[in-house]
Amino acid sequence: AKGQRPPLAMEAMLWIISAIEGADTALLPCSMFVLRQELGLTLNDLTVINLVQSLLQTFSAPLWAIAADRRILSRRAIFVLGAAGQGAVTCVLAMVRSWYPMIALRALNGILLASLRPVAMGLVADVTAPEHRGKVYGNINLSMFIGMLVTTLTATPASTATILGFSGWRVMFCIVGMFSVAAGALVLRVMASAPAVVGSVNMAEFDAAASAAPAGRNAAFAEARRLLGFFRLPTFSVLILQGVFGSIGMSAGAFATMYYQLTGISSFWSGIVSASGLGFVGIGMVIGGNLGDY
Repeated sequence: AKGQRPPLAMEAMLWIISAIEGADTALLPCSMFVLRQELGLTLNDLTVINLVQSLLQTFSAPLWAIAADRRILSRRAIFVLGAAGQGAVTCVLAMVRSWYPMIALRALNGILLASLRPVAMGLVADVTAPEHRGKVYGNINLSMFIGMLVTTLTATPASTATILGFSGWRVMFCIVGMFSVAAGALVLRVMASAPAVVGSVNMAEFDAAASAAPAGRNAAFAEARRLLGFFRLPTFSVLILQGVFGSIGMSAGAFATMYYQLTGISSFWSGIVSASGLGFVGIGMVIGGNLGDY
């Protein structure tokens, strides 16, 4: 419907989910400096951990989106599984003492984390009129960067401290993990499983169409053909290229906080310097979303 936006409760849940994703994304970069000291990890070890999580997250995202589109899992179930699951994994990460378990856990974390944003974006597209989607997407991305900003400001100085007799980075991993589990429980409690009508789409008709879609191996081929078909669209191909080149700088930026610390800047000021950039990126997201609606 013209002028339609998500209900405030739903939009707030999407903000919380995005903030949780941002917080988890910032945890490892904030802790790299102390992980080298406490676990004896090399720069190559940290790079491998980051690479494995990124790859699993990238390849898992389309699978979660397909599961939502085909009604294999409800969006609420995906949000609960993703938020609570990655929160539990993050808490377990706080107890690791060597490199190999960390690789496996960060890989699993990437798989679960990949369930949040693609499904949230699809939900927004269903319940938001075109003239408001940019604003809603901008607010969701702002929430993610707020999560990254707050985590960077707090976890960077805390990671090198001792809190209640425990290494600070372990405490911060537990705190973020518990917030994520709580967010999953909140989604389960508050978010409706499946509204009868979403925008102008009757969900009963949507379910019937999803049930009639190919299953098994035929479904995999159908989705692969559908995905490859997007590359015939010039705009889609340009966006993919932009994402490829844009991710280079973002991936390198994950090591910026550790770099500041290695140059002798205190953990407190390293966190502030890193967080300042995140804050302005979030503001840019909101401005871009609003401009995109005109």
